[in-house]
Order: sequence, then C-alpha cells, then structure tokens
Amino acid sequence: MARAKHLLSIVTLLSLPLLTGCLATYDAQQSQREAALQADMRILQEENQRLKGRVESFDLEIERLTRNVDAVRTAPSGASAADVQALQQRIAQLETQLRTLDAARERDRREIIDSLSSKLTAAVASRPAPRPTSPPPTRRGGTQEGYEHVVESGQTLSAIASAYNVSAKSIIDANNLTKPDQLRVGQKLFIPAP
Repeated sequence: MARAKHLLSIVTLLSLPLLTGCLATYDAQQSQREAALQADMRILQEENQRLKGRVESFDLEIERLTRNVDAVRTAPSGASAADVQALQQRIAQLETQLRTLDAARERDRREIIDSLSSKLTAAVASRPAPRPTSPPPTRRGGTQEGYEHVVESGQTLSAIASAYNVSAKSIIDANNLTKPDQLRVGQKLFIPAP
C-alpha cells in the first residue's frame, strides 16, 4: 500500500502540470466565451436602444395623427374654417363687383334715356307745325270754322291734335271717325278751330 500511495503521489505530481494546462485552457476558453457573451450583450443593448428610439418615434407619430384626427372631427365637414372664410371673402368681393356693375348699368341706362329724350324733344321742336299757312280757317257747312289737314306718313291722331292745339275727340267727332287709330296717308281731316 505504501507503494500505491507513492504511485498515486507520482501520478498526482505528474498530472498536476497537465491539469494546470487544462485549467489554463479551460480559463482561456471561458474568457473567450465571456468576451463573446459580452460582445453579444453590447449588440443586444445597442439593438434595444435602437428599438426604444423607434418606439418613441412611433409614439410621437401616433400623437400627431391623433391630433390631426381630432382636428378633422371638430372642423366643419367638407371644408376647413380657413376654406370657409376664403369662400366668404370671395363671395363678398363678387357681391361688391355685382353692385358696382349694377350701378354702372343704371347710370348708362339713365344716360341713354336722357340722350334719347333730348333728341326726341329737339326733333319734335324742330318739326314744323302742320298748321296751314293759307287760306285762313274755313267754314264747314257754314257753321263750323276749322282747317283741312292731309294726313302724312307717320302721323297719329294725337300728334295732329297737338299740332292744332285741339283735342283728339274733337277731330274724331268732326270727321265721324270710327277707327281713329287707323289713319291713311293722304286722308283729309277737318280740324275744328280751337
């Protein structure tokens, strides 16, 4: 047994350097594994930070979209308040332009009427009166005094009556006219003296 103990101590002494080398190899492998794990840990931490950053940006985008949705829900349907205000301003401008055009059209109408009225007045004033210059008033049937008038183109009974300063009824009565609005060119009328 002493010999076995001695052999055991020799084996132990001989195997000690081998075990130390194994332990050193084991420690080196362990260190490499730990370094690899630490490198993997750093990579995971960096990836985690990137993911946190993306989550934060998603949160901000969700907040922005929520505000937009709320704004759309509270805004008038179809158009924004700015659109409605712009339309109201455009309508006001168009109404102003319309009033301006209406006023200009009314001025033009008045000018045309005034111009035509003055031209008609001048034309009537420059037209010679259809009064006969000769002979003096005649007597019709010995009792009624008056003038003989020959109807010209464009003359009306009221214009003839006005020219002689008599009423249209007196001409109608003196000539027994049944259709006074249908005078003929060349028709002779007796105009009673006023």
